[in-house]
Amino acid sequence: MLFVLDISVISELRKTKHGKPDANLIAWAAAQQPAGLYINAIIALELGLSVLQDERCAAAQLAYQLGLGYVSMAAQEIESSL
Repeated sequence: MLFVLDISVISELRKTKHGKPDANLIAWAAAQQPAGLYINAIIALELGLSVLQDERCAAAQLAYQLGLGYVSMAAQEIESSL
């Protein structure tokens, strides 16, 4: 059987490292054939944007911890204007 996963399912599955995902969803996903699980182009875009946002947040947090917070904010402003 083929399934197209929406963003809420993907988000819940991503909680396995940092949170407590729904046990029923994990059990369901584990019982599926990986070749039968798909995402559409919009979900792929949302996931890509989410990864970029996570990377930017991590970089900004590190810069702040290193005392470079103002540099990080300036870089983000320049990047957003491009």
